Formats: sequence, C-alpha cells, structure tokens
Amino acid sequence: MVHELNFYVVLYYLPYCRYCKEFKPIFEKFSEQLRLEGIPAKTYMYDVTDKMGTIPENLTAGPFQTVPRVVFIKHNHSILFDGKRTVKDLMEFSEQVLRM
Repeated sequence: MVHELNFYVVLYYLPYCRYCKEFKPIFEKFSEQLRLEGIPAKTYMYDVTDKMGTIPENLTAGPFQTVPRVVFIKHNHSILFDGKRTVKDLMEFSEQVLRM
C-alpha cells in the first residue's frame, strides 16, 4: 500500500523509445542495488502509454516532454532526477533525497 512507504523511484518511459530501451536495464540494476544496500525504496517502471496504469494513482505524473524520466517521490514530494543515467549517479541522488 502506498501509505506504508514514503520513498519511491519511478521511471517513466515509452516502449518504442530507443533511449528508454537503453536505460531500462540500468534502472533495473539501480533497483537491485537499492535492495542490496537496504535502502527503503519502492521502484516502478511506468509505460506512459499505458492508460490502465500499472502503478499507484498518486505516483502517476506528467505529461512529459521527454523520456526516459526518473522521478524520486519522498513524502508525496516529487524530485526530478536530471543527472547522468548511470547506477552510480542514481544511487548518489537517492542518498541525497533520503537526507532531505
């Protein structure tokens, strides 16, 4: 349930986007790294063309002009990730967000 956890990371993507296809495996590795390091975050990958929604409604966002887009959500505040698309940069950013 959404209210049980206060830290989420959402990847918004388009299934036909070349950059999204390249980034999805990196995001999956990042998700695994969060789990391995015990960081209390729930990660989602959200296809923005999926009108049925595969994530909790309060985590949907948009519209976006660019994808892939990674948004960190902590205590219902959205923080856009604008760093390099690497596991290292995502991890560093998640640690910054946790300290906020």
